[in-house]
Amino acid sequence: MFYRDQSEHQVYRYTLDGEHVRTYGEGRGVGPGQHMAVMGYGIASDGQVILGDPRGRKISVFNEDGTVERTERPDFGLMRLGVTSEDQIVTLAAPTAVRFQSLLGGGHREGDTLVSDPHEWVGVLDGGLRGDTQGGVIQFSFYYGYLIRWQGNGTIDYIRRMIGDYPPPPTEEIGPTKRVIPSELRFRINDVSIHNDEIHVLVIFLEPDENRYVVDVYDLAAGDYRYSYEPPEPVRSLAVTGDHIIGGTDTTFAVWDRSAIAE
Repeated sequence: MFYRDQSEHQVYRYTLDGEHVRTYGEGRGVGPGQHMAVMGYGIASDGQVILGDPRGRKISVFNEDGTVERTERPDFGLMRLGVTSEDQIVTLAAPTAVRFQSLLGGGHREGDTLVSDPHEWVGVLDGGLRGDTQGGVIQFSFYYGYLIRWQGNGTIDYIRRMIGDYPPPPTEEIGPTKRVIPSELRFRINDVSIHNDEIHVLVIFLEPDENRYVVDVYDLAAGDYRYSYEPPEPVRSLAVTGDHIIGGTDTTFAVWDRSAIAE
């Protein structure tokens, strides 16, 4: 299991028993293996770990043993990063620009145009990227409930709005862009995990008295809603395996029997 530490700007590898195996990254800084902000990572088929650092404007590729293989300096404004099951690095260069590049290097391939007016969608589609099990990637928006599946060739397979009570938050005009008003948010998609043919979406409902935590599950092939379940305790991150569901907080994680809660 891999865990991203947002404060130390590193990624840790653990066994399901909680044993620390390895650390990827040398903490905060601008030197080799150091990062100013890790805003996405992925695992390649050979065990390499790829970290995206938008503030440091770099992509770091680590060998499985934790040593730095190489550092890339993208010529665009990197926001998020993911890695597909076919070892393509996928980057979100702006809320509407997705790029694909082979892990072996070479130039980027631009994905399809997502919307006609990017300025209208700044903040709407800002979110994360998760490589799926079929060579594609799922892009999700933090605040607007969108799931977008990209195929490995850069084409959009589908765009789905999540099912349920996910009203878009109010926005305010700031120059040519729109920003979310955090104080009036109703929910946040905090994490997405993909296992086999399912997309597990961790949603935190920002309730006045106590936040509510729900995982909505969607079909990977078509994006259709399947079912929902609640994690046994509040978590900020999610990982799904064949037999287990792993929920993480800022400092700890718990492992649950999947058959007991995801029914």
